[in-house]
Amino acid sequence: MKLIGWSARGFDGLLYNTEAMANRICKSIQPGAIILLHEGRRDRRQRPINLILAETVLTRLTAEGYFFIVPDEGDFL
Repeated sequence: MKLIGWSARGFDGLLYNTEAMANRICKSIQPGAIILLHEGRRDRRQRPINLILAETVLTRLTAEGYFFIVPDEGDFL
């Protein structure tokens, strides 16, 4: 594993409201941002929160003209 810093998070480890989490993430996005999402949590209908949240955020930000990359190896700490 490699370590990398993040600059936007939606508190998906604490909240269940994916809309509120997506709003929080999208408000703090700037070019070069790194979004932190956690795996393993599920909503009350047992759907994976991180997948719902990722789809919501990526859809919104794509519509705003953002594009997404995987950081280069040199960007890791």
